[in-house]
Amino acid sequence: MSLRVFFLFVCAALALEQPLCSQAAGYKIQGRIVDAQTGAALAGAEVMIALVPDWEQAESVVAGPDGAFQFLDVAPGKYALRAAHRGYLTQSFHEHGGYSTAVVAGPGLESTGLTFPLSRPAMISGDVTDQDNEPVPYAHVFLFKQEIVEGVRTARLISRSSAGDDGKFHLSGLTPGAYYVAVTAQPWYARFVERRQGVADTPDSEKLDVAYPMMFYPNTPIADSAAPISLESGAQMQADFVMTGVAAAHLKTGRAGGPVQTRLLVSTPWGGGIPNGMSFAGPDGNTFSVAPGRYDINTTWNDATGEHSVDRTIDIQGDMALDFNTEDALTISGKVTGPSPLPASASLALVNTATGAISAAKHTGKGQLRWEEGEQLRGGKYAVGLMQAPGYYIAGVSASGAKSIGRTVELPAAGTVSLTISIGSGAATLNGKVEQNGKPFAGAMVLLLPQDIQHSPGLIRRDQSDSDGTFTLTNIVPGQYTLVAIDGGDELEYSNASVIQPYLASGQILNIARDGKYQVTTQVIAIPQPAPARASSNAAAN
Repeated sequence: MSLRVFFLFVCAALALEQPLCSQAAGYKIQGRIVDAQTGAALAGAEVMIALVPDWEQAESVVAGPDGAFQFLDVAPGKYALRAAHRGYLTQSFHEHGGYSTAVVAGPGLESTGLTFPLSRPAMISGDVTDQDNEPVPYAHVFLFKQEIVEGVRTARLISRSSAGDDGKFHLSGLTPGAYYVAVTAQPWYARFVERRQGVADTPDSEKLDVAYPMMFYPNTPIADSAAPISLESGAQMQADFVMTGVAAAHLKTGRAGGPVQTRLLVSTPWGGGIPNGMSFAGPDGNTFSVAPGRYDINTTWNDATGEHSVDRTIDIQGDMALDFNTEDALTISGKVTGPSPLPASASLALVNTATGAISAAKHTGKGQLRWEEGEQLRGGKYAVGLMQAPGYYIAGVSASGAKSIGRTVELPAAGTVSLTISIGSGAATLNGKVEQNGKPFAGAMVLLLPQDIQHSPGLIRRDQSDSDGTFTLTNIVPGQYTLVAIDGGDELEYSNASVIQPYLASGQILNIARDGKYQVTTQVIAIPQPAPARASSNAAAN
């Protein structure tokens, strides 16, 4: 079950205060709330249930001294389960990557004896100092969480904060997982600050004209050397950074004829960029003062002929000026064709197959689309996706100015690209059940995988099996698929054909027709456990 609308329905349901339980119903949802690490009972935890189909009713109870909770005389149905406790993260039952397991009550179904673990929030703290071990005040701290997004392992920016005037920062309330930390700062004495304020040059100007390189944990200026910080429940980790000033490089972005808007970013291995560098105003326009290195730059301006842009990666060294004579931005537009107009809520997007970054299109009227220039739309491979359009799907993609294969498009580094996206209607629905040795299996990751995963990752459908083993996959494009249910597969990069290939042989091949309604039963597949390490001859001798 997806978690995307859980918060909305719980809030609305609690406001209605309508009972879910009926004296005539006779079913029970019962279990214990425990600490995810120690297994200790969590007395006083608040537990909520809400009926999944209509999202309009909810009830809550407080766990007893032994962490036990129960909802008596529950009407038959599928219930979302959520728990909260002081000092712990609020979580859904068996929550994994935006999915959870619903508890199903009814004849012959097991809805008691549940164990609901809650994790304590983790924290990353750190000190930002300079090469003289002095605090660097107000450094900018960027926190990224490593996740599987649309089957791609990437890292998503979840927090942007600042250190205090003592150089200390604290990133709290974190869920267990892997995180990246990056820090940017400017020396308080930097020469560019004086120039911006119009202070005249002095003999010491060169000494003050310095900048800090962006630093990644574990205290490296090289983005590709960034290492994740792994956090368990309740962990408290220290991540310190030392900022070392270097002679600043300068990039002039002024242009005769009018103002320009410029963004300067340091690219990350997981996609996207982090803003860096400060600018000061001069007689010839703005100048960025940064540590020497490679940067992604996006500059836009308008003149009598319209809007223009420069979008490129440059190596900034010494004193440089941006070349405005050659525009190398990527401009993308498109149109939608099909038998029926899309609903107003629908949106089309390009999903970077390497990073999972999503860039949605803007509707310009009469089926016309336009993607804005930006850091996420650079040369590379993208899947074309359709969102918030139940019953509709992408039937095909063709491109002018780019190469298209299946439902993917390979964008050039620069140029003009026009996409034609054909929309079909009559998407199918698949209801099913996951079993193990003839019994329902809860919490399995259920995937419906197209034949050509590499060029049609947008056709993949995912769910998580509920307590009775059931799952539902909707909005399926007609075609041939393989259905797999994997135990413990939440960290699998399932959009990577080589990663998912070993599981396909144990899956079910299904031919899905337009407007089809299907009911299947599938067997759970376990993730292969790594073989135990064999002792070396030297170790054995000892």
